[in-house]
Amino acid sequence: MRSKTSFFNATLFWKTVARFWPIWFIYAFVWAIFMPIFLGSSLNSAIRYSSSTAGIVNALQSLPLEMGLYGATIISFIACCFSAMAVFSHLYSMRSAGAYAALPIKRQGVFTSVTLAGILPLLAINLATFAATLIVEAAQGPVYLPALLQWLAMVSLINIFFYGFAVLCAQMTGNLIVLPLVYAVLNLTVYVVEELIKYILRIFVFGFSSSGFSLSFLSPVIYLCRYCSINSTSAYHAASDSYQVTGYYFSGWGTVIAYAVAGLVLIAAGLLLYKRRRMETAGDVVAVRWLRPIFKYCLSLGCALCIGLLLFSILRPDYSYGGTPMNVLVLTALMIVGCFIGYFAAEMLIHKSFAVWRGRRRWLGFLVASAVITVLTFSCEFDLFGYEKKVPAADNIEQVSLRVNGDNSVLTEPQNIGNAVALHNSIIGNKAFHESSGDGSAYMYMEYTLRDGTVIKRAYSLNYDTDGNADDVIALQNLVNTQEAINYRKQLSYNITAENINYAYVSFRTLEYDEYGYNDTGISLTAEEANVLYHEYILPDIANGTLGRIWLITDDDYLNTVYGCSIQIECNERDSEGNYSYQSFYTVPTVDSVRTNAWLREHGVELNTEGELAAKYDTYYSKPGIAVD
Repeated sequence: MRSKTSFFNATLFWKTVARFWPIWFIYAFVWAIFMPIFLGSSLNSAIRYSSSTAGIVNALQSLPLEMGLYGATIISFIACCFSAMAVFSHLYSMRSAGAYAALPIKRQGVFTSVTLAGILPLLAINLATFAATLIVEAAQGPVYLPALLQWLAMVSLINIFFYGFAVLCAQMTGNLIVLPLVYAVLNLTVYVVEELIKYILRIFVFGFSSSGFSLSFLSPVIYLCRYCSINSTSAYHAASDSYQVTGYYFSGWGTVIAYAVAGLVLIAAGLLLYKRRRMETAGDVVAVRWLRPIFKYCLSLGCALCIGLLLFSILRPDYSYGGTPMNVLVLTALMIVGCFIGYFAAEMLIHKSFAVWRGRRRWLGFLVASAVITVLTFSCEFDLFGYEKKVPAADNIEQVSLRVNGDNSVLTEPQNIGNAVALHNSIIGNKAFHESSGDGSAYMYMEYTLRDGTVIKRAYSLNYDTDGNADDVIALQNLVNTQEAINYRKQLSYNITAENINYAYVSFRTLEYDEYGYNDTGISLTAEEANVLYHEYILPDIANGTLGRIWLITDDDYLNTVYGCSIQIECNERDSEGNYSYQSFYTVPTVDSVRTNAWLREHGVELNTEGELAAKYDTYYSKPGIAVD
């Protein structure tokens, strides 16, 4: 019988849809639970029991969007896999593969018919769920159509991507059990591998910073849940002196549209593989011949990472951060063990036999993979690529950003940039000490912005000994206590005035217990008092560097300089639209902040240094890395 040239066969389409009706029924049942039933119940509760519109807004806007993002990601991830498994199940047994190959329909016609039979029922159920939810909302009164339309668009776009991904995976294997494994692994592998590689680099590459570029978008389940979000809008209501949520919106439309387009591209790629597929590969783990070596080496390296790091964390749980030659030797050996397991497991799966131990080519491939692992791990430890020693010239640096124990500073003055470069070189020179143990440590993140726009990032945990080597931490402390760094940390987004201050408090510790057994007390300030304190006393002390300093080592200088007292001022500034912007100012006085100290004493604040308090109560313990700002 002559093959038809049509790209679609209605009979095959409807037969496939009817054959796998349980999948569509379960998919519809799940969405019925989460949308019309659960959303309708939440809306009914909000109408009956909520004293404000916030609950109704949440039910009408937030819930559909959250279901469209998080619910659709999980539900579609599972449903699309089962759908592709069902409609392409003929590829996984010789009898059904032969039967489909004998149909008087061209390959592209079979592919189009069964592919549409897998995705159109899902999209139709989405539309039916939308209609049912709309009816439920209308029956209770309030209806918010935009949120439901966004839900429909989100879940349908996510369906298209995951289904396209599953269709492509279906063409790569001839085994029905392997398909969901390949689908799940490929959806998650980039994120997992990236995190494992970063984990290794943090151990063995001194100064490695994992912030910056990421390939997690190639792991769609992770990316959708972590980097797309449902955000709210709010407005200030003067009558209740509070903010109230006015609506919700989805921030990841570009992402889901891009994924949907990628899904269509993957379906097209699946068609190309299907047209060239050898039907006798039914039952093979890898149905495409040229993918077999890729599968083998990917499984080898994946097992090397996962098994090697797992065994390493078990056998050497006390490894020092920043590797040692012994640690890298142990990790390399354990990764080779993992590579051995993955390599020969792949050989067994590909050849469907346990007799894979003979043959020079097989062992040569394993040795090549082991050599690659060895070269990469040792190149990290011994810095063969020069990453650890790379320090830009001060003349080429536009600014240096520092984050030290959570406090940020930006340096642009040439002298400060030069000191930052000198500190960086000293840290590299003291690598062995900083990779060992000390009495304490200070975390530092450093980011250079060069004049050509290049950004160089490094992260260090700097050790120090209280009676020995502390030069780098002291140099870092001096750097973040320069006037430029203090000014950057203490700058505010808008000016503090008596009109925008809504809370001001000074807390301090005394040398005597009160009647309740506490030595912590404080005074509340009026807006006018706080305004005067800030502008006439605090700002001048900040300007001369006596306020806003940071201590990274709790030594005698810290104990004898810092008072057991803190000042906090909170503000709300109203913009032209009536919304308020919140900011908080916090600082700790020192013995050098004479202006601020005089004002505090005049208002009944008792100022005692941390050393005096420790001597009085004998409760001082070493607290490395204290930041006083």
